Amino acid sequence: MENQGMAKQAPPPVTAQAEEAFKPKVPIKPLGESDYQFSPHLYNHFGLNDIDRFSENINQNLETIIKWTGSDDLGEAIYKIRQLELQLGQPPNGMTRIKQLYNWAKINSQISELKSIRGAYANPGKQ
Repeated sequence: MENQGMAKQAPPPVTAQAEEAFKPKVPIKPLGESDYQFSPHLYNHFGLNDIDRFSENINQNLETIIKWTGSDDLGEAIYKIRQLELQLGQPPNGMTRIKQLYNWAKINSQISELKSIRGAYANPGKQ
């Protein structure tokens, strides 16, 4: 039996502008009053329980990692974090994923800072 009726058509291509318009923006910091320093989705990404979420050390590490991503959008930040995790691989025994990312982000920011200082001394007349 033949298909009768309307022929199937491919959906129209989605433009980048339309895709950006419908992309949900979730802030990294929770809106309004919250017990958490960051969005619960970020804590869930790392599998942190409620007690860990109030740890000052973990929140400082997360803040450094978030600064490294350079994003205010939670989805984009987690995407960058995940890409870095895939590049770094599994952390060594006894090291958490957060600590591994924190160490990398800290070293990376120090390298960037030293490169900018070196560039300022190499080109003293240019700013």
